[in-house]
Amino acid sequence: MFCFNMIRTIGLLALIASPGFAQDASLGALPRVLDERLKLELFAEHPTLVTPTGIDVDHLGRVWVLESNTHFPPDGYAGHPSDRLLVLHDTDGDGKADKTTVFADGFKFAMSVAVQPLWLEVDGLGSKVEGQKKSTPSDPQPSTLNPQPTVFVATRGEIVRLRDTNNDLVADERTRLVHLETAGNYPHNGLAGIAFDALGWMYFGFGENLGADYKIIGSDGITLSGGGEGGNMYRCRTDGSKLEKWATGFWNPHASCFDAFGRLFTVDNDPDSRPPCRLLHIIPGGDYGYRFRNGRRGTHPFTAWNGEIPGTLPMVSGTGEAPSGILCYESDGFPADYLGTLLVGSWGDHRIDQFVLESKGASFVSKPKPIVQGAENFRPVGLALAPDGSVYFSDWVLRDYKLHRKGRVWRLSSKEAARKSPVDVATIQVSNLQELEEKLKEPRLDVRRMAWRVGLMNRLDPNDMQNRLVDQTAHPKYARMEFETNSAASLVSNSKPLSFDSFLDMASSIVALSKSGNIDPFQLAEARASITTAALTSPGKLDRNRLLELLSHWQQNSVNLRIKRSILRALVGRDLFPRDIDWITTVLADDLAVVRGLAVQWVGEEKLTELRPRIEAILNDEKLSPDLLMPCLATLSLLDGVPPAEFEKTPPVTQLMKIVADDKRPAALRAMALQMVPASTAELSTKLLLEFAKSGDAGLKTQAVRTLQQSGRADGIPLLLEIAADENAETSLRLDAIAGLCATPHDQPLPANVEQLLLDAVNNRLRFRVAPTDASQCQLEAIRALRGRGTPGSKIGEALRAGRETASGGSELREAFDLALEGKSSLSASDPQPLALSSQPSPDRGRRVFYHHQGPLCFKCHTVNGRGGNVGPDLSVIARTMNREKLLGSILEPSKEISPQFLTWTISTVDGKTHSGIIVTENGGGDVELGDVQGNVTKIPRKDIEERTPSNVSVMPQGLHQRVTRAELGELLDYLETLK
Repeated sequence: MFCFNMIRTIGLLALIASPGFAQDASLGALPRVLDERLKLELFAEHPTLVTPTGIDVDHLGRVWVLESNTHFPPDGYAGHPSDRLLVLHDTDGDGKADKTTVFADGFKFAMSVAVQPLWLEVDGLGSKVEGQKKSTPSDPQPSTLNPQPTVFVATRGEIVRLRDTNNDLVADERTRLVHLETAGNYPHNGLAGIAFDALGWMYFGFGENLGADYKIIGSDGITLSGGGEGGNMYRCRTDGSKLEKWATGFWNPHASCFDAFGRLFTVDNDPDSRPPCRLLHIIPGGDYGYRFRNGRRGTHPFTAWNGEIPGTLPMVSGTGEAPSGILCYESDGFPADYLGTLLVGSWGDHRIDQFVLESKGASFVSKPKPIVQGAENFRPVGLALAPDGSVYFSDWVLRDYKLHRKGRVWRLSSKEAARKSPVDVATIQVSNLQELEEKLKEPRLDVRRMAWRVGLMNRLDPNDMQNRLVDQTAHPKYARMEFETNSAASLVSNSKPLSFDSFLDMASSIVALSKSGNIDPFQLAEARASITTAALTSPGKLDRNRLLELLSHWQQNSVNLRIKRSILRALVGRDLFPRDIDWITTVLADDLAVVRGLAVQWVGEEKLTELRPRIEAILNDEKLSPDLLMPCLATLSLLDGVPPAEFEKTPPVTQLMKIVADDKRPAALRAMALQMVPASTAELSTKLLLEFAKSGDAGLKTQAVRTLQQSGRADGIPLLLEIAADENAETSLRLDAIAGLCATPHDQPLPANVEQLLLDAVNNRLRFRVAPTDASQCQLEAIRALRGRGTPGSKIGEALRAGRETASGGSELREAFDLALEGKSSLSASDPQPLALSSQPSPDRGRRVFYHHQGPLCFKCHTVNGRGGNVGPDLSVIARTMNREKLLGSILEPSKEISPQFLTWTISTVDGKTHSGIIVTENGGGDVELGDVQGNVTKIPRKDIEERTPSNVSVMPQGLHQRVTRAELGELLDYLETLK
């Protein structure tokens, strides 16, 4: 420990002594660079600027940063009365700002700034190229760009365009492009996050606005309204015209960026009780699942956070707490492996992360890789890419939301000296195709885009551009060249919108693309958007009956295609005909529970009270599936006029217990509700369970015994003993009872009567009138119940060893004895046997493996239909997305592929302790609850957290297969495959 602290102290002193780093000891430790190839320098700090938010860098390397003076000012705040846009200059090249210019003033709640890239044609301003004479491809002329900057600023309530027309670096022209009308006034959940695509569209985000009604109005009067649906993303032209909603279902899409291939990414800031915050891949028409009207916590049955509801889209990755800035690294200043990766700043976790995108179907997945880690007083907000390939980012410094007069700007760059001076894109000349080709090979996105823009201005034929480059763009190295070439061609293209028929054909082909065992949510979303867009933008082309027929009778050559068809029928119907009773009745009658769930939600959210009897019928149907129960209750609540946010405030267990205790409800429904109530629920008394276990209803009896088995209640043991010994009881019930007798901790002896019954079962002394051939299953169940109790010389140890002596080598029975005595299975991770589906699958046995106290303990972390822990993923419908092979792979190699929201985090606290696990909840920025490998949840006060870093190792334990026999692993897979 001494050596480590000494090294860290020496390193800190070296940083403090380095030119450009702050000497303010009151702010504590300086941020550390975790990639040894990079270095971090302080570019500017208070009092030069205070509480900075958005940041950008122009083509000359000047840093533009918004200074906030209106975001929760404390009483008596002595700072500037409004927010300002500052320009920071490094005039002597020493890597530190030495001159500050106020470009614009008078803002309130200023969030984001974007300097117009020179390659971007700004609508309404005419060409930015001066001195251009008419030319032909054989007589091109160089272009000289107007140096006066155009800058876009997003505040909570508007987006403005600022221009400097006389070149004094002070804005003298201000144009409002988009504005917000709403009663909402929280500083940072309004408009924010400006990004430009290659075709001249401007994209921006809008937060959940605390559910308040709103109108967003463009410069041409186009007005989009809403309220309560959560955050949205919009796009418009750069003059504020042609405003349209692009995607929905966010908490607060605070910052966005495009990569070199035109793909849009955003960071969703804050999930309240549904961690983690999200990195999202945005597609047109995408629905990312969050609904503020359904409750702030995000736990309502009709709210999705990771694509849980069909029609909603999953995240690329979880991020650190409160991500506020993002950029795609498209330059050559950093090492080559950074090209095309995303960088995200985490305000709450004091960190900058790198995300390497990995393809998954039609989208991507990734994991955060920290590259800069700070302490409590390091709060990165915005990120910006400079012409030399370095990255600048603003730092709020303190955790206070109130203004505090601190602030910094950092520069992250390569330690290696630049191989060449950065090109000033304003000087790029492209007079022929050869020059264009060379420029399009550059790693810098702004150079490539400026090259094709200048080429077009000089009248290079886009068809010639494509024809010359087509052979080279097939090579992966030139993929970026291909995108820029096609984008340039699109700018001058005269192609007409697709017809309605073409849209339908495209939708069909998109769906048919999925040939794997999975249903790709992005492909479904694209198909949905294609169909609805065509229908809404092709007047006179929409034939309701023809569309319904198409969505009902696609060729059913696979189960997955039929599922896609049925889901699309529900989603498109909801989009186009929200109150069409005939259409929704058809969807309600679908034989797929997942589709009926969409219909149930549809009825509730559209308040279709005339369909209430249909919802009641689904609720009382004996074939009701667990994943439909809570949606039905939520819809009935909506039809009764209860706001969804109020329904969310009532814990699901409370809703379920009302049904369990209501003897006027059908027994099948009560049994279903009981199955979904956590076995440890205090309101679920043993007395009530005993009543159910002795009732005449088989369903209630079964669920009561399983609840007693899973909860390990000592006062339930007499009943379990009675059932286990009952020769007239069904074997499956007896097996559940035997499994429930082993919950006594190993450091405590088993009750004598429990030990005796289990030994009788091991020695095949139990009597059977019903299915006597099942004695072997009771024997295996008893052997499993006695694992870890075979102490040499004990009665249990002697019985187990005697049984092993007579069991055939390699048999299921022999493996059971070996595992009970040795505590470790001989099953190899490469053994293919569990993967093979037996001729007689045993999902019921697999269920006992899942919930067994002497098994792999899956239930400690995972929930199935309400039962189990909430540390790991809910597995209630896991078979919809994973086949048998993938399920086995996740057990054998849990760290190979980790779902974004279940990343393992290591948290170091100020008292020197280290905790590792999955973040279960962040309580809206309060305490962090961390779930560990045992399913235990630890609450860590946020003020005590010193550092939080992601891990590539899953919290799910390695070697889990060694806690089961071959047969048990196969049975567990049998069970998981039924969860659809």
